[in-house]
Amino acid sequence: EDGIRDAQESRGLGDVYKRQVSTQSTGVIGGCMDSDSDDIPPELEDDAPVTLSSEVERWCSTPEFDEACSDSFTRAMMGQGNHGRHVSLDVVVQTVQGVHTLLPQEIKSLFPVPDQEFVSTSLQQVMPHLLREGMDETDVPISVQIVLLQLAAAVEKLVIEERVLLQ
Repeated sequence: EDGIRDAQESRGLGDVYKRQVSTQSTGVIGGCMDSDSDDIPPELEDDAPVTLSSEVERWCSTPEFDEACSDSFTRAMMGQGNHGRHVSLDVVVQTVQGVHTLLPQEIKSLFPVPDQEFVSTSLQQVMPHLLREGMDETDVPISVQIVLLQLAAAVEKLVIEERVLLQ
């Protein structure tokens, strides 16, 4: 199995971690596990190859990401009115797309702009409860990280498949 599942099948963070380990990334998304964590297997700590996923993960742990996410979320919420703490999928999509425009150029040049279908599928695969139970503003940064890491994994998979086809 290549780690890809149907969108209807939920994937917990443990499965994401296993998949990231199999692609030699350095950990899991959004503060669940970072490069300083004791939970990272020793074989991945120091000499893990740099991957697109690891670069996205690194950037998502910077103040630049926090600022990009906050600014993009604020712009996406303009004109939405106050719906309590509930944040619509449209706002999350707009936030992700706003963050995409602020990615470092070396990452941004490799990514298409994620559309609503990609955002929704990414969230459904990794954290389906966000779509089922609804999101609030505190869920937005992790949602953006999920989408960016799913996008990085998809790009990495396409590159691997292309290499195999060319051989």
